[in-house]
Amino acid sequence: MNKTWTGAAALALTLATTPAWADLDATVYAGWWRDGVLYGTSGDISFDASAAIGSFVDPNVDHWNGSIYHRWAPYGRDEFYSVRWTGYLKTPTAGDYQFRVTSDDGAQLLLGGSKVVDAPELQWYATTTSQTLTLAATTTALELRFYENAVYDGIRLEWLTPGAADWAVIPASALVTTVPEPASWALLLGGAALIGTRLRRRAD
Repeated sequence: MNKTWTGAAALALTLATTPAWADLDATVYAGWWRDGVLYGTSGDISFDASAAIGSFVDPNVDHWNGSIYHRWAPYGRDEFYSVRWTGYLKTPTAGDYQFRVTSDDGAQLLLGGSKVVDAPELQWYATTTSQTLTLAATTTALELRFYENAVYDGIRLEWLTPGAADWAVIPASALVTTVPEPASWALLLGGAALIGTRLRRRAD
């Protein structure tokens, strides 16, 4: 006699086999820095000397309405601030991917610790496209750095996936805040299997 898993067994199995896809973690900081210099004119965007205004979770990075006059203003701040998004990117299939960031002002995108988009200069919604990257079907650490100097502000993170004809905002389904440790998955999966075995024995 076959038995459909219900209750705790079904929940455990679902958790064990379904990745916990979520949002990126984003933190907004007062001011912006380049290579550790407040309002610096060269170098990487940095955050170590900045005070955090607040943090939020972001389903995808799409804070631009297409107008060069757009004002995003997170936490009501629309001048002299910076934002850092961290999390992981899931590439569903192996192949060639391209990434681009549209921003006002500067932005840098890192995947696996390597710069993919490097446009830290002052911007007027200039679009910067990375080189094509050949990626496996895997999960890669992602960090997006952004700062706003003055006047208009906004940012959008897009990709061109293998075989796609058009650019698209990277969706929430491809972003995750944390990747569970393999040991945790194995333990949970083992617990689900044990519960399922007990249910089947009772049903036989």
